[in-house]
Amino acid sequence: MTISESYPIHRCVFRNDQFGLKELLNNEEIKRHVNDRDNHNNTPLHLALMLGHTECVLPLINSGCDVISVNSFGWNPVEEATMLGNKEIVRKLTITKINDFVKGFLKGKNSPFDQFDTMVPNFHLKIRIKFKSPVPVLAEMCPKDTIEIFKSGNCLRINTTIAGMNTSGIPKAIKGKQSFIAIIDKETGTCKTYLVDCVRKIYQEFYPVFPDWCIENIIKSNVDVSFFYKFMVDLSSLTIKQKKGNLLKKGKKTLHLERGKAYKADVFKVKGLKTDVKKRYQESVIGPYKSDVKTRVLKIDGNKKSPSSDEGVESIFTKLGDDLMKANNGKPIPAGKTYSEHDDDSDSDSDDDMSDTEQSSTDLSETYGNSEADPENQKSTSSGKGLRGKNPKYLKSILVNNIESNSFGAFSKIQSSEFNGKFEGKVSNDGKTIVYEVDDNAGNTLNWDEMYDLKHPGNEEEEKLKAAQGQKKMYSERMKDFDFEKNKLTEATYFDPSQRGDLHVGRIFDVDEEKKSFDTSVKIWMSRDNEFPITLDNVKPILSYAYSLLEYDQAKINKFTEIFKALHSDKRYPIKIEIPILPILKCQLKTVECNIDPSVIPQGTFSIPNDYTPGNVLMESRKKNSSKQSSKQ
Repeated sequence: MTISESYPIHRCVFRNDQFGLKELLNNEEIKRHVNDRDNHNNTPLHLALMLGHTECVLPLINSGCDVISVNSFGWNPVEEATMLGNKEIVRKLTITKINDFVKGFLKGKNSPFDQFDTMVPNFHLKIRIKFKSPVPVLAEMCPKDTIEIFKSGNCLRINTTIAGMNTSGIPKAIKGKQSFIAIIDKETGTCKTYLVDCVRKIYQEFYPVFPDWCIENIIKSNVDVSFFYKFMVDLSSLTIKQKKGNLLKKGKKTLHLERGKAYKADVFKVKGLKTDVKKRYQESVIGPYKSDVKTRVLKIDGNKKSPSSDEGVESIFTKLGDDLMKANNGKPIPAGKTYSEHDDDSDSDSDDDMSDTEQSSTDLSETYGNSEADPENQKSTSSGKGLRGKNPKYLKSILVNNIESNSFGAFSKIQSSEFNGKFEGKVSNDGKTIVYEVDDNAGNTLNWDEMYDLKHPGNEEEEKLKAAQGQKKMYSERMKDFDFEKNKLTEATYFDPSQRGDLHVGRIFDVDEEKKSFDTSVKIWMSRDNEFPITLDNVKPILSYAYSLLEYDQAKINKFTEIFKALHSDKRYPIKIEIPILPILKCQLKTVECNIDPSVIPQGTFSIPNDYTPGNVLMESRKKNSSKQSSKQ
């Protein structure tokens, strides 16, 4: 029997024999099989983490095992290690993973960075990012940033105007001037990077030697947590269609950039985006037994509201806009009006024919004032202040502190008496996965704080304690119901050649999965053929590498490549992108400057000024009852 068939490394891991494992890994012939998958498609590292055999993890990492790939169930090594509570393993896995990412991106001929560097040796790119809403209270929260990117050979600099967040009231971005500088060595696949605060005139090395605050943040986010989320973007159903003009409306637009530059652009609409968010929680490590994983899948149609209509992000902001309009002193909504936020970009040939669900049926900006209106517009200002003053608990809970219930409140609600909508549930073939199809018809309410008090009696500490007690009870019930005798695994049964197929071992946990499809279109303004200084193909190596790290399904990776072809990426560049996040909230990315002339890059761009001193470059955080405090990035 060959090494590939006998799985000597896997067997040492299964027995938790760290000394035998180290001895095996000293043999170069055997060491080459450190990433082999056994008859259940598990690598030695995944097997060690699932079983909780922590003594075997570090020898495997030190032998250069793969710390990036996911197992057959879509979980990567860091995710499998999160619930073990071992700080050293989490630290080692995360740092090794980052090093492997960097090396894969930078090292050698034809690496993603080498391809990019060959096509674009020098450039200066400025991108304006802003979130926009016609609802005043949301407009106050919407951040704006201008990202500047300078590249000259192996040197890179990124500037941002955001230095932190102020969450003492309605969350707002804190303005500043911070930079990221990287000096790259393609031959070794390494780089040296610095964070720079240009206001405080300090700098800090960020890689390859990570700051202490960074290590602490890595450990804090992956140790002693009761749950974690995994977010995936599904492009399999994506369609791209170029918009055609007619006699009344044009399908093209002129986009104005800095330095008096203007480019004609064709509009493309991208539809069919889907997201898949998994919440993994209520987990116990049980050793050499088959895992007991209970999965609930919630499929939400883009045309329907989530059943967590009082807590879900989308329905909250939609209801926020609807209720603002209903509260307009009983005045009727002007008929025939549409969503319009009066874009302040000076682009001509405006494209306004939003025939799909990108527009709502009311003109919020006319009824309540433009979010970027003149300060004298008392209607807009009073609407925002009135909402914040009358409903403080509601806004604090929904807009600031309620991320957990925002995402997956549906699962608890569809099983409670509070949910009045319609849903259909069915159990899949594995007998454990329940799939819910949801159609919500829950009504709106104007008395938000009254509803908050009814749904959240007592103070926040009492709620947290109650939730923790409920979680412990759930753990004990799952352990009590688990059939240890039936699910026991021995070395002989696990490695039995006749027993094949994907198998997760060593854990009891729940997974809530929310699959959502979006019917609204992402709009992309692509430059005309060969007119812009760079093309989408120039940055394709970077984008493709980043997507491959997130997506392990080769068919979906191939779909990503098809998207570039549909956008004519070899000749065009996306000057402007508009993403409808919610019916009354959009994200806009617009390139306002692009130049590939090396002379436009100022001298000294990639060096740290002599009068700057070492220090901790952190994102600033301002919270209630505290003047200023630093938050780890």
